Amino acid sequence: MAGGRAIAKGLAALLKSDVPAPTGGRLIAREPTLRPPVREVPDRPVKYLEEQPEAPVEPLGIGLDKELLSGKAIKNYTEDDFNILDDLVSQGKATAGTKKANKLLNAPIKEGSMLGVRLNLNSKIEGVPENLKPMLQTLHENSASGKALSYKPYATVVATDKKKVKFYVSPKGREDIATGKKAKYPAMSVNGAYAPDLKILPSDPDVVEIGFNPRAHHLFIDLKTGQAVKEADAATVIGDRVYAKGITYFKKSEAPEPIASSQVRYKKKKRGGSVITRNPYDYEPKAI
Repeated sequence: MAGGRAIAKGLAALLKSDVPAPTGGRLIAREPTLRPPVREVPDRPVKYLEEQPEAPVEPLGIGLDKELLSGKAIKNYTEDDFNILDDLVSQGKATAGTKKANKLLNAPIKEGSMLGVRLNLNSKIEGVPENLKPMLQTLHENSASGKALSYKPYATVVATDKKKVKFYVSPKGREDIATGKKAKYPAMSVNGAYAPDLKILPSDPDVVEIGFNPRAHHLFIDLKTGQAVKEADAATVIGDRVYAKGITYFKKSEAPEPIASSQVRYKKKKRGGSVITRNPYDYEPKAI
């Protein structure tokens, strides 16, 4: 009887435990496995970190220039404005400043040539409407300090396989202008490969209007935000404006320090450290 009671107890314990029943041999009685009680955790809403909008900041800070937020600096030139300048130059109503320079008015340049495009302050276009800058662009070889190759009412440069379009500023040249040491100086240009058949219009999607005032800024800026721009995929220079796609903004940590005071602001880093606005149309760089 004692043996039968032991076997019964062992079976009862086995049934309550996690140990599988044996297929043969003797049954061994074990202590039942004690399981901790299951705790029910109430559902909680998942909180996601959101990008905080950029706010107005003081010069050289990371944020926005409050003075530009109204859009007062935006000119939004149209196709008609480009055509007006073309017509006036073709009618002989433009001068590049000197007889020697006039020989290069609308001089042809091979597509893909590396140029630096900048506003020619010595030039003049007669009969220009008030909303347009009555001046030509100088197309230099490579950059602002290079040989003048042509004078045109506007010009477009694009990235190559090796280089993006660069917004170049000479720190010393800009300082001389900002401090009044020199009234004008070839200290800045938009550098890239010449694309004579391409025109970036402000009405195109995702175009950024860019400007540069050496008395106020030591870098080119986005005229809606005041933030410094570094490079682009393509850019058209007309008057004192640049219309560009595929913009790369300067990070504050990599931007050159201004020698003279500057009103530039910097773009906030996106997650991962990128401050690049990619070209949504996958613009194909020009191979030269």
